[in-house]
Amino acid sequence: MLLCLDVGNTSIVVAEYDGRITNSFRLDTTSSISKEDFLNNIKSNNFDDVIISSVVPSLNDLLTNIIYELYGLKPIFVNVNMKTNINICIDNPLELGSDLLIAGVAASKRKGENHLIIDMGTATKFLVVKGNSFLGGAIAPGFMTSFESLFKEAELLNKIELVTPEKVVGSNTIECIQSGTIIGCISMIKGMVERIKKEIGDLEVVLTGGNALFVKDSLEYEYCPNLLIDGLIEVYNLNK
Repeated sequence: MLLCLDVGNTSIVVAEYDGRITNSFRLDTTSSISKEDFLNNIKSNNFDDVIISSVVPSLNDLLTNIIYELYGLKPIFVNVNMKTNINICIDNPLELGSDLLIAGVAASKRKGENHLIIDMGTATKFLVVKGNSFLGGAIAPGFMTSFESLFKEAELLNKIELVTPEKVVGSNTIECIQSGTIIGCISMIKGMVERIKKEIGDLEVVLTGGNALFVKDSLEYEYCPNLLIDGLIEVYNLNK
């Protein structure tokens, strides 16, 4: 059985894989993460290997120690020097984060020739993969990142529940913020998809990431919550 961790700036996605994903959950990305967080959520104790994609290097040693104490295993950390079967066609391949790498690997294994992956987390990332070539993309602040920043910087605003409003033009502060945040994000995504397709050609669009839950029903794109875990599994299989 394989234990997979996708460590992002906001959350850590943990998945247990035994020919299929048998269990998955999210943990907050904090320096106080502990063995108990894993023990309280993981269903199996019989792992053969652990593979981690991390964009939070400050947590790597802590996670390594936790995994070793719990399972006696040294985790494998994904990096661009591993076998991935994709061509990284950007100016400096060494700059490519492991999260973007595994998203590209997952996209290259999907049906269809060309893909646009929209990974919605701390940042909203647009990733273009044609065949087995990672061409690059675009990175915008995640809408939750912008949402949190708004209340941090604007003294007179109080934090509100973030839900999709029924109309674009709000008639009070809460509706206005909800519209600008959620509908604004949806509009940005649609606009970026249109511009990327004009530049690259036809692409199959796939949504993933924790924040995609807020907008997936308002967008006519496929939603694949485990896309990055699929990429982790593929990288593991290519390198074991």
